[in-house]
Amino acid sequence: MDLFIEQRKPFASKAAGTALDDPPRSIAYEGYQAELSFDRKRVRRRRVLTVLRTLMLVLAVPVLLVTVFIASYALTFVLSGAGPEEVAEALADCFKMVWENIRSVGASWGIGPFE
Repeated sequence: MDLFIEQRKPFASKAAGTALDDPPRSIAYEGYQAELSFDRKRVRRRRVLTVLRTLMLVLAVPVLLVTVFIASYALTFVLSGAGPEEVAEALADCFKMVWENIRSVGASWGIGPFE
């Protein structure tokens, strides 16, 4: 019985030894960890791309609508027989009306530069 007690290590040193030593891992575990890491990166990349795609869509739709409106407005004048100077003047008047509307809305909301 005494021989068995002498061969055992004290409990404190055993706990300290296991905390410092890495537990043995298999090759399959390492491969699985690499696969999990790759999957996390792929999911993160998909989420970022989804957010960017949504943001681009939110920005692109109004820009596309404004472009189509300006083109159809100018084409209406061209088809009615207006010259280039008249089309440019009509577009300038349209932009002036839009700017005045923006200023009036900004002033009614109390935004400084528009007042």
